[in-house]
Amino acid sequence: MRRMCAAPARAKAPGPTGFTLLELVVVVSIVAILAGVFLKRAQFYQEQAEKVAMEQTVGIIRSALHLQMAALITKNRMDRIPHLAEQNPMEWLAEKPKGYVGEFFDPKIGEIPRGSWYYDLRDGCLVYLVNSGSHFVPREPGRKWIRYRAAVEYESARGGEKEFSGVIFKEVEPFQWF
Repeated sequence: MRRMCAAPARAKAPGPTGFTLLELVVVVSIVAILAGVFLKRAQFYQEQAEKVAMEQTVGIIRSALHLQMAALITKNRMDRIPHLAEQNPMEWLAEKPKGYVGEFFDPKIGEIPRGSWYYDLRDGCLVYLVNSGSHFVPREPGRKWIRYRAAVEYESARGGEKEFSGVIFKEVEPFQWF
C-alpha cells in the first residue's frame, strides 16, 4: 500500500497580522495631506480657467465690435459708429455667452450669481462677477467684479481739434488677476 504524504503544516506566525494602529494613522494622514494638496491645486486651476473664459468673452466682444464698425463703414454709415458706444455689447454677438443673465438697472449684490455677466443700464457697463477670486485684486476692496464699457475714441487733428477715430471696448476700473 502506498502511503500518501500529507501536506506539511504551516507554521503559524507569532503575534497579530495586519495593520497596527500607528500604521493606519500614518496612512490616513498621508492620504489627507495629498487630498488637501490636490484640492488646493484644483481650485487654483479652476480660477485660472474662469479668468481665461472671461478674457475669451472679452476678446469675442472686441471682435464683434470691429465687425459692427466694418459693417457700418461698408454701408457708408460712419456717422452711426459712435452710437455703438451706447449699445449693450452683448447685442453685437450672434449668440450670448452661457453666463450672460441680461440687463439690469443697478442690481444689488447677491441678486446675480457669481461667474455671470450682466449689462448695467444705469451706467452702460458690461459687468462680470468673479466667482473664484482668491487671486483677484480689485481697485476697491470687496468688489469682485470687472466692468467694461464701449467708448468713443478721438485723436488730435489739425488746429487742436479732436477727430473721431473709432470705438473701443475697454475695462473701466483696473484690476489684477494672478
